[in-house]
Parts: sequence; C-alpha cells; structure tokens
Amino acid sequence: MKIKKYTGDTIEETMSMFRSEMGNSGVILNTRTIREPGFLGIFKKHKFEITAAYEDKSEEKNDENLKEVREDLMDLKTIVSELNVNMTKNDELPEEIKKYHRILVKNGVDYNFAFSLLSEISQEINLKNKDENTVIELIKYKLNEVLSTNIPIEIGDMRKSLFFIGPTGVGKTTTLAKIASSLVMEQKYNIGLITSDTYRIGAVDQLKIYSEILELPIEISYDKEDLIKAFEVFQDKDVLLIDTAGRNYNDEEHISQLNDVLEIEGEKSIFLLISATSDMKLLEKLANRYNFLGDYKIIVTKVDEANDLGSIFNIKYLFDKEIAYYTTGQSVPEDISIIDNDYIIEYLIKEI
Repeated sequence: MKIKKYTGDTIEETMSMFRSEMGNSGVILNTRTIREPGFLGIFKKHKFEITAAYEDKSEEKNDENLKEVREDLMDLKTIVSELNVNMTKNDELPEEIKKYHRILVKNGVDYNFAFSLLSEISQEINLKNKDENTVIELIKYKLNEVLSTNIPIEIGDMRKSLFFIGPTGVGKTTTLAKIASSLVMEQKYNIGLITSDTYRIGAVDQLKIYSEILELPIEISYDKEDLIKAFEVFQDKDVLLIDTAGRNYNDEEHISQLNDVLEIEGEKSIFLLISATSDMKLLEKLANRYNFLGDYKIIVTKVDEANDLGSIFNIKYLFDKEIAYYTTGQSVPEDISIIDNDYIIEYLIKEI
C-alpha cells in the first residue's frame, strides 16, 4: 500500500483530482483544511488536502500481508462514500447560497453544520431574486441565532464556587489563573484557590506559583473529604476557584470522582474547557461523556492553535451551551476574551 496527497482550492477540485487519477482503486484516509502563506506571509489562504492510499500492483507478490491490507482498505472505503454524500449535499443548496457553504467550511465550520444551517435558511425563505446583501444578512441572522447569548462569570451575593473541568491538556490551570487575575483586579472579592489536580506532574506547583503572584491562599484536595475541609477553611471567602484533575475522559473512575466533587453543596458554576484544536469525532465523544454535568458553561481554549474561529461555532452548535470565554495563548491574564458574536460572524462569512 502506498500513500499520496492531493491539494486544491476547494473540496470539489481536490476530490476531482483524486478520482481522475485513482478512480475506484484508491481509498481516502483523511481530509483536512490547511493554510498556505499568502502575500508577504500575512494573507493566508485555505486549501483542502486529501490523503489517499492505493495498492501498488508491482509489489503484490512480495507482500505477505497484502490480504490484511486489502481488508483494512475495505473498511476505509466508507470514508469515500461519506465524502460523496457531502458533495451531493452541497449540490442540493440553492445557487444563491451555495458559495457561502464553501466559505463557512474554509473558515473552519464543520461541513455538515454549515449545510444544516444554510439548508434551514433555504427552507424557511424563498431565496430567488434575493440580492447578495439580503442573503448575507440572512446568514448573519442564522449564525447569531446559533451563537445566541453567551454570558461570562457572574458573581452574586452568595459565596460562589467555580469548578474548572475538562480532559487533560486543555489548559484548565492557566485559564483559572487568568480568571482569578481578573477578579483580583476588580478588588471586590475575597478569593480562595483549590486544586484537586494531584495527578498531573507539576500541576499543584503551577497553581501555587499563581497563588503567590496573585497573593491568594490555596488549598490542596486529594479527595472529596479534603475538598470539604478546604471549603471549611475558606468559609469566609466570596469566591472559590477549583482546579479539577485533568484525566482521560474515558476513565470511569475519574468521572465518578468528578461527580463526587461536584456534589459539594452551595452555589456553584461549572466550566467545561474544550480545546479548539479538537476534531469533530473527539468533540462528539466529549459532548456525550460530559452530558451528566447538566447545567454548565463552556470555555474554548487554544483558539490560536486552531488558526480559525470556526471551531468556536462548531462547539457551540454541538454542545448547545453558553460559551463564557475563549483563550488565545498562555499569557496571564491577557489571552482570554468574552465571546463577541458580531466579530465571529464577520470572520466566518468573509472570503479568504
């Protein structure tokens, strides 16, 4: 089996290149959107890349594992059929709106999400004879409807506990430090920090450093009993920020322990942190895995590593929860922002 990549300006063009050379003998292994540096390296253009596998007939006699390879290829052929379905979907959209499907996808919106959104518009409104400005306004309205209202942290009169949870490596500790810094600068609240992330090497030390810089007290929790004691120690605090352990989201024991932690009484807000670099398959798994949380808000991290804002829309569309913030780097407290729907929408519909 050999591998070859095809690159084009649109998914249709790239798929055409693949089909014309390989016909039915090749199998698509992966599709992705990539950016290429533009003029002076500042105007970057999206391209589509298809990675395909094919059999080299000249090596057939020498490959003892050819039968196994063929079986693997048969399993992978479902990817081709899925891609064909997507291309057919795009053809179903009215001409007045079709190009915006390509634009949304280029700007990071999931193919199927973009199709569903535009399909709803075409079903609700007759687009014939609508000028482009009207079409754009309709799309903006629909995008805003999905993004809806996103509310950051609100501190009421009662003591508030803020829990930061999520899979390993999403940046919980750094994000907690950013929010703690913002609250400290407001000079309104008596704040305490708690960490139960005793599994990750250096996690406790990292939060200790932030606590020293911000001059905030910190307690370490190894289990639910320790957490209850920490709450008692901090009974005079207005706000508690709790950094939970980041472990494999498939770990049943971790989910059970997390449930125990979140059973702590009192007014609390839960923030699920999701990396903008997560692919759709992972996002779907996370949405199912953390559905036990019920009422929670989302913080989208590592948007700077995703290279576009389409990931924010995908997460909002899939999880259907308020997005409190998104982060764009490691700097504390600078690299954190409140969602600005207008800014994101303008980005998503711009032609690159």
